[in-house]
Amino acid sequence: MPTKPTTANGVAHALLSPLDVLTPAQAAAYLQLPEAAVRAEAGRLPGKCVGGEWRFLRDGIALWLRTPRPPRPSFKDLPVSDETPEEQEAFLESIRAHRDETDRLTGSGKYAPE
Repeated sequence: MPTKPTTANGVAHALLSPLDVLTPAQAAAYLQLPEAAVRAEAGRLPGKCVGGEWRFLRDGIALWLRTPRPPRPSFKDLPVSDETPEEQEAFLESIRAHRDETDRLTGSGKYAPE
């Protein structure tokens, strides 16, 4: 069915089918956002970078919009250490000693040639 082109964010496009492949400009028009916002979210929006250019499925964006975000973890969900501060410091010191030994053996860190 032919459709009349519409304009959103200055981008003319026809009404889209669910499987239409969108450029960042078309995705921005669909989301009613500036193209810069879509480009900034390109790694999080459902899409693929092909030949250095991002492409999005209209249906994938719609599904992404409908999917609730998982709750962010809070500090109260983290396990509590049963180590004493002295045990924690001894553990950190063992890591520092290991790092120093690794740097010495590989000639990196403070042992790197100048």
